[in-house]
Amino acid sequence: MDANGVSVRNNTNNRKSLSFLFVYVLVLAYQALNDDIGQRNIRGNDVSETRTASSSSSTKKGLFFAYVSYLVYSFLQGEDTHMFRPHPGVWRCVHGSFVLYLLFLVFLVFQETKEQARARVFAFWDSNLMFAGEDDEKMFPYEERTYATDCRVFTPEQCNLASFGSCFQNVKNTILDEFFLAHVLGWFGKALAIRDWHLLWAYSILFELMEVTFRHWLKNFDECWWDSWVLDVLVCNFGGMWVGMRATKYFATTNVGRGSYSGSSREESSEGVEDHGFTERVIDDFEESSSSEEDEYDEDGQEGEDDENEMKNKPAAAARSSERTKDESDGKKNRHHRRRPSSNFVRVARKSIENYILPEKGHNWYRYEWQPFKTPGRFIQCVFLIGMCLSFELNAFFLKFIYGIPPPHILNTLRLVLWFAQANIAIREYYVFITDERGIWKAQLGANAWLAIAAMAMEFLVILKHGDGLFTAKWPKAVVRCWLAVSAVIVGGLIVWQFKKEKERRVMTKTKYKNKKNI
Repeated sequence: MDANGVSVRNNTNNRKSLSFLFVYVLVLAYQALNDDIGQRNIRGNDVSETRTASSSSSTKKGLFFAYVSYLVYSFLQGEDTHMFRPHPGVWRCVHGSFVLYLLFLVFLVFQETKEQARARVFAFWDSNLMFAGEDDEKMFPYEERTYATDCRVFTPEQCNLASFGSCFQNVKNTILDEFFLAHVLGWFGKALAIRDWHLLWAYSILFELMEVTFRHWLKNFDECWWDSWVLDVLVCNFGGMWVGMRATKYFATTNVGRGSYSGSSREESSEGVEDHGFTERVIDDFEESSSSEEDEYDEDGQEGEDDENEMKNKPAAAARSSERTKDESDGKKNRHHRRRPSSNFVRVARKSIENYILPEKGHNWYRYEWQPFKTPGRFIQCVFLIGMCLSFELNAFFLKFIYGIPPPHILNTLRLVLWFAQANIAIREYYVFITDERGIWKAQLGANAWLAIAAMAMEFLVILKHGDGLFTAKWPKAVVRCWLAVSAVIVGGLIVWQFKKEKERRVMTKTKYKNKKNI
C-alpha cells in the first residue's frame, strides 16, 4: 500500500507482467498475420463461399482472442479477491470470465426472440442449436430421459439367475445414469462453498420441493418418490455433502498444524494475496527468540547477570545446537532413503495437493458460522443465500429448455463450472458482508457477490422474456396452497420472533439502567 492507501505491486511482479504482455502480443501478432496470409491465398471458383466460411472462422477466432485478452488483463492487473489458493491470478481470471458472462446475458436479453438468440449466438457453438424446438427429430440427437415412466422398485418380470440386479432394473438404470456421479460431485462442490450442515440440508430438501413445484412445466422434474427422496437426498446429496464437509474439516485441521488459526473471525481469516513466506519465517524466528528471552527473564530484576551468563554460554549452546540439527537432518535423510518409492510418491503427491489447496502459513481455511437462528435478520440473510442457490439450479433447467440445449452439451458444463468457481468467491464475500460488526447498512458488499447477484438477475430476465408462451400449464392448486401456507407460517414466525427479541432487549436495557442507578 502506498501513502494514499492504493494497492501497489512490487517491482518483480511489474516486470513479470510486462514480459507476459510482450509474449502475448507476439502470439496475437502471429495468429493475426498468419490468418491474414491464409485469406489472401484464397483461389478458385468458389471464392464467395470460401470467403463466407473464412469470415465466420475469423469472427470466432476474434471473439476467442478478445475473451483471452480480457482474461490476461484480469490475471495481470485485476483486483485480488479473498481467495488465495491455488493462485490469486486464478480467481482474478474467474472474476474476469464472469464479467464477460454477465455481458453475454445482457446481449441475450436484447435479442427480440429466442430464435434470433439461437441464430446469432448459439450457432457459433453448434449449428443444430439454431433450429431447437422447431423440429424435435432433427434437433435432439440426445433424447432427454424421463424418470417417472415406471416407478416400481421391484421388477419380477426381468429377474434371472445370471443377474440379481435385474430384479431392480429401474433402480439400477437410475444409478447407472450418466448424471448420478455428477450429482454427487456437484454436492461435494456445494459443501466446499457453503460449509454448513444446516444450510446444505435446507438447500437439498428445498430443491426437491422445487422439482415438485415446477414439474408441470419441466418434465425432467417428474421423478419417482424413491428417486427424489432416497437416491437424491439420502444417497447423492448426503454422500457429496459428507465428503465435502470432511474435506473442509481436514483442510482446517491440517492448516492448524501448519501454524495458523482456524477461527472464523475477520481478523483471523484475512487470507493474504501476496507471498509472505520469507517474511513470516523471519517473524517466526524473531518471536521464538523473544519468547526464549522472556522465559529467561529474572522476576527479581537481575537481568544483567542472566545476560552475562547467556553471552558466556552462547558459543557452546550454538555448537550443541548445530550438532543436534546436523544429527536430526542425517536421521531424516536416512529415514527418507529407507522409504519405499511408492510411499515417497504418495507423500510428495499429498504434500503438493496440500500446498495448492491449503492457505499459506499464517492464514486459515475459512470456517463459516452462518447461525441462521441467531436473529430474524440473520435467518432472512441465510434464506436469501439459499434462494440464490436454488435460482442457480432452476435457471439451468429453464435455460436449456428454452434454447433447446441438450443436457450433455458443453454450454451447460461451462455454465456450471463458471458458476461453481464464482460461487466460492461470492459466498465468501457475502459471509464477510453479513457478519461485519458494523452491520449490513455500513458494510460494503464485495464485487464478486455483487456480480453473482447481477448475473442471476440477468438470467431471470432472459428466462422471463424468451420463455414467454412456453410455460402455459396452470399451477396445480395443491402446490399453490402449500406454498401460501408455508409463507404464512414463516412470516408469522418471523414477526413473533422479532417481537420476542425486542421484548428481551427492552428488559435487558431496563435491568442495566437499574443496576447503574443503584451503583
